[in-house]
Amino acid sequence: MTFESVSQEIVNECLKRIAEGEPDAAFDLATEAISHTDARSVAFSLAIVEAYATISKLQGSVAASKFLSDQWPELKLALEKRWRRAGFSD
Repeated sequence: MTFESVSQEIVNECLKRIAEGEPDAAFDLATEAISHTDARSVAFSLAIVEAYATISKLQGSVAASKFLSDQWPELKLALEKRWRRAGFSD
C-alpha cells in the first residue's frame, strides 16, 4: 500500500500528539507503520525521523531542539529528493 492521504492524516496527528508529549502517540505511529503504510514511503520515513527528534527534544535534548529548528526544514527537503531517487514511493 502506498502512503495515502488517510495515512498522512494519521501520521500528522501522531506527530502533533508526540509534540504535545502524549505517551501513546509514538506507539500509535509505530502501529501505523506496521499496519497501513509502505515501508519505503518517503512521507512516512520523514515522519519517523521527525518523531524521534521531537521525542528527544521533549526529553530535554538541546541538540534535538536545535536540529528541528535549524537543520530539519532543509534536510527534510534534501532527504525527500534523495529517497525518491532511491525508489521510495509517495
